[in-house]
Amino acid sequence: MQLYFYDMSEFTPQQVDNQGLYHHKYFDCYWSEPDHYPFVIRVGPRPAGFAFVRFVEDGVADVAEFFVLRGDRRKGVGKIAAGLLFDKFPGRWQVRQAPKNYAAQSFWRGVIQEYTGGDYQDLPQGSDDHEGPMQRFDSRLAAAREVRSAKEA
Repeated sequence: MQLYFYDMSEFTPQQVDNQGLYHHKYFDCYWSEPDHYPFVIRVGPRPAGFAFVRFVEDGVADVAEFFVLRGDRRKGVGKIAAGLLFDKFPGRWQVRQAPKNYAAQSFWRGVIQEYTGGDYQDLPQGSDDHEGPMQRFDSRLAAAREVRSAKEA
């Protein structure tokens, strides 16, 4: 979590405390609140990142936090982890990015484009009370498309 916040400090105003640690205001919610789910991303037995998913209004799954260690990036780890998350909770999703985090924006657009076959909304910065860009899609449609493709093959 500390590595994630360090990476994100480039895009957010969050600062370390007097002990040099970052704090996540909602961290405990992911272990105690309904509709909040923490996941560890692993490469073999070792941790390689994490994801926090929460459900927001109207049952939409939201990728609240997503992090892959730098040494595991650009190796497909994040793409596989994202696909597993989308499959775990079939339904409507939204994925938000910080306004100036262009690497995350590129990553998510690519992953979601591939996962959905291009059937998603790419909302611009400032849409729906979120300051950065956001993508929305329904993972059930992607699953149905895969079933049709398998039957046609």
